[in-house]
Amino acid sequence: MLVAVLTALLLADTPILNLLTTSAVPLILFGLYQLCSLPAAWAEVQDLSRLVRRLEAGEPMDHRAPYPRRRLVPLLSFSLCILLIVLLVLPRYILPFLGGGMRPIGEVSDFSPLSLAQVEGKGYRPYEMEDPNQSDYFHYSRRNHYLLCWNQWEVFQAGQADLAGKLNWMQIDWYDIPAPLSFLSAPLADELLSKAMKLDEDIWWTDQEDGTWQVSKHSDPRVNFLSTARKERTLFQAAAAATGDHVVLVRYTGHGDLSEHLEDIIQMTAGGAA
Repeated sequence: MLVAVLTALLLADTPILNLLTTSAVPLILFGLYQLCSLPAAWAEVQDLSRLVRRLEAGEPMDHRAPYPRRRLVPLLSFSLCILLIVLLVLPRYILPFLGGGMRPIGEVSDFSPLSLAQVEGKGYRPYEMEDPNQSDYFHYSRRNHYLLCWNQWEVFQAGQADLAGKLNWMQIDWYDIPAPLSFLSAPLADELLSKAMKLDEDIWWTDQEDGTWQVSKHSDPRVNFLSTARKERTLFQAAAAATGDHVVLVRYTGHGDLSEHLEDIIQMTAGGAA
């Protein structure tokens, strides 16, 4: 029951994303393992109960081992249980940190990130860094590893605030899905776009201004999914695309228009240069 509850919690809200980037799959396998172990465990309980009843009744017992001294099944079962426990820990607490920490955006190797300056256009004032070859929390890339999504990139860019005090920024999340699971790319892109429009997932994407999200779906034979979204009367925009086994989500606050950069977004899903 506990395994079922934990699995439901992991798959809530964004089930496809959580399936790829959390311990949901090992947890499901662990639950199935526990279910398959129930008949053998029940048989052992029954044998033990019969043994206890015979002892309570004072029946003479045979002086021999009730079980063979060596059995491969319990050893294999124990080994499988340990393996599943390790797999529960790996995706959540170890694998995501093996990709390294923050690094310059120029070190992104799997695709060419869309530039914030390119979207902002004329008048864009870049965020000033002491060393352009380094990274900080306003200008960085980070590579994450997950059990079912070994290459996942997070790219963040920020510019100086505009005259109204609004911070111009862009975050790109890029996912490389295993080929056997490529059928999940379009649903994942749709799921990520819906998640982005909630605006309350993290401090950078929070906005108190009222407005209705307008979603535009775009058709292109090269992609399985391509949509942009814009919140009326605000600077908030989002775009998501999927092609093959690559998915990209762009979240943007600024004065440009993501719908004018669909070619660049498609190129990111293709893993090529813009």
